[in-house]
Amino acid sequence: MRMLSANFAQDGLGKIILAYRPPQGQKEQHKQYYCYLCGCPMVLLSKELNRGPRFEHDIEWYPAEKLRKCSYYDGKDKGNEQLEKIREALRTLGSLTPVTHWHCVMCQCHYDGPKYCDQCHTGIFSIADAGIS
Repeated sequence: MRMLSANFAQDGLGKIILAYRPPQGQKEQHKQYYCYLCGCPMVLLSKELNRGPRFEHDIEWYPAEKLRKCSYYDGKDKGNEQLEKIREALRTLGSLTPVTHWHCVMCQCHYDGPKYCDQCHTGIFSIADAGIS
């Protein structure tokens, strides 16, 4: 289950707390934060991995069916979405044709077959020859 990050939450007294400006000197019993939409406990995360401070739902201790009703629930499975984009790109490619005609830029010869120039004894200077069909 994936929940989006939040920029603010409620503290134990019901006050709205901003992630980038958490209260200083707050009493220990009021350091718990809650989602203002679903009431789920939230955790304040500081800056890490190029992301600013934010609140995250504590999904281990709250029923999944209640979390799914929260507006911060991300119903999209990002992995499947990326996989579908890759599959769509592969469908548009069509079939690939292997290169069999080569031009050696070192000795200026043209040859067919594997990428290996018999005159230079290497294939490193060979490029696909577009002039031969």
